Amino acid sequence: MRAAILFILIIGLPAPYAGNAHGNGAVGLLDSTDIEIKNNLTAKVRLYKTIEITSEAGAAFAEITVPVNDFIEIEDIRGYTILPGGRKIKLRSSDIKTASIAEIREFGGYRVVLISLRSPVVGARLHYQYTLKIKSLLYLPRVIRREPYKVARYVTRVRWGSKVKLNYDYGGFDLEVGENRVKFFADDLPGLSVEPNSCPDEYYVMFSADRFKYRKKKYPSLTWPDVSRFFISRSRQSDQSLSETAALARRLVKDARVKTDSVKAIFDYVADSVAYVSLELGKSDFDPHFCDLIIDRQFGDCKDQSVLLTSLYNQIGFEAHPVLVAAGEYLLNREIRPWPAIFDHVAVSLETDGKIVILDPSGTHSMEGDIPSNLRGKLYLVVDGQSDLRRFPERRRPSKGISWSFVLDSSGESEINVAFDLKYYNEASGIFGDIDGEKARLGGILKTLFRQAEWHVSSLKIEDIIVDRDTLVVYGRFTIDGGDVESPEGISVGSPILVYLLDIFSGIRSGDYCRGESYQLDETITVNSRGTDDGIPAYNEVWVLDGLEFSDGLSSENESSVYRREFSFDGGRIPRDDYNAFRDFILSMRNQRYVHHGE
Repeated sequence: MRAAILFILIIGLPAPYAGNAHGNGAVGLLDSTDIEIKNNLTAKVRLYKTIEITSEAGAAFAEITVPVNDFIEIEDIRGYTILPGGRKIKLRSSDIKTASIAEIREFGGYRVVLISLRSPVVGARLHYQYTLKIKSLLYLPRVIRREPYKVARYVTRVRWGSKVKLNYDYGGFDLEVGENRVKFFADDLPGLSVEPNSCPDEYYVMFSADRFKYRKKKYPSLTWPDVSRFFISRSRQSDQSLSETAALARRLVKDARVKTDSVKAIFDYVADSVAYVSLELGKSDFDPHFCDLIIDRQFGDCKDQSVLLTSLYNQIGFEAHPVLVAAGEYLLNREIRPWPAIFDHVAVSLETDGKIVILDPSGTHSMEGDIPSNLRGKLYLVVDGQSDLRRFPERRRPSKGISWSFVLDSSGESEINVAFDLKYYNEASGIFGDIDGEKARLGGILKTLFRQAEWHVSSLKIEDIIVDRDTLVVYGRFTIDGGDVESPEGISVGSPILVYLLDIFSGIRSGDYCRGESYQLDETITVNSRGTDDGIPAYNEVWVLDGLEFSDGLSSENESSVYRREFSFDGGRIPRDDYNAFRDFILSMRNQRYVHHGE
């Protein structure tokens, strides 16, 4: 299910490109969308844009990509370029092309209209407009600002007929409302950051209606059970499909001895034998294929996989239902009205032994635990005709937890012996992949980690590995050449946690930093004394930001020096200046080593 992607694109998202600083080479002078919703539950969308090119990188915005399908048509395309001297170059019919892929056309007539404005030189202004005829209100634009350049004025106007009950939600805009009219507008919007882990934009408008038309039939959308029943109606299977699915289910579970064997056999078949293919539109966005066709082709999108998995379980007596999932981060803090188009993913709800398990055949680790990690915190709707919208529990806190512990014994003459235990928990527990029987490969990974911390490791030996569902613990020993870490001042060793943090805080940012994962990292390095410890005073330094904390401390325990560093981050937003300041602080510590003073 990919409707939400289309909703964003049809408002005129330019093709992605590698921009530069200073607004990515362009400034948006006007971005305006007019939406007219008619009493027959169809709509027209008129889009206008004016862009000024400020550097060579801005030429990419002369290439406009507009996806259309069986429910969206494009017409009245116009455009021109005004060169710096005032000359006007109009868009020609030869500058408008339609691209399609034969393998995808049968899955809903998916096409892309390509519009190429001419002579996009530095200093030129690009003007273009087009109209979209929308045959179902399910394809109303979800207006989300995506342009990675500064926009001087951004406007959306909506008008609707007297027989249409329209709902809307918005943020970051000023608002004017009249009788069956609404206007959303904002001025002088900043350019969006193209950096990884950039924070979601604050500007959005979402539409819904109490009724909509789809494939010449009208459906209500007053309640979430209405939405559920709509998907049920689009997922009905033919008698032939049900017969073939039942026969396959019996074959898959013929060797099963207990229920869990049956659950796993069917899940593994769909996950392994039905390849996930993101078809963007499927037969259309909301219609899965018949199961017998999915079985025959051995591929499908998420709704195909989930409807097949549900049908297979139901055929052998389990109660299973598809689950519609709204994966968009912009929905996290919104009060959402009932509307099918908010969902962009489908999973499966299975009841077994009185317990509900959520399965996602298109994801990874879906059989590990009750909720796949990629679905945690997301809105969902069980397609049983009666459930309401709910939210999956948030990710386990922290999302990723790592705890390193090292004990250094420098009693030898030329080398230092180190005993270690490394604990990775929650999502971090899969950091090494499948480690069964692969101690040698794991040893190489650990040596790389220690080498990055400037430990010259030899004779590494893994003594034990303990694997639980969400925990991985590795015990072992290695040696360090004493000449690498000893000096007249004592023993000097590096810090693996700083290596890890420099991965997270990898570059200077021009925009705020957002990351959904929460982290808990800590390391303990114990240096056993060889005699009287000259020592240094105990200390504990703490760096605190909103939602982020780092501490660095030294204590003395049983004549040993114990160094401990901890980092925690609750996930979410870090303002740009705070991020860059903390990154500078971590960089200043990169070459700062733990130093044990002793005789």
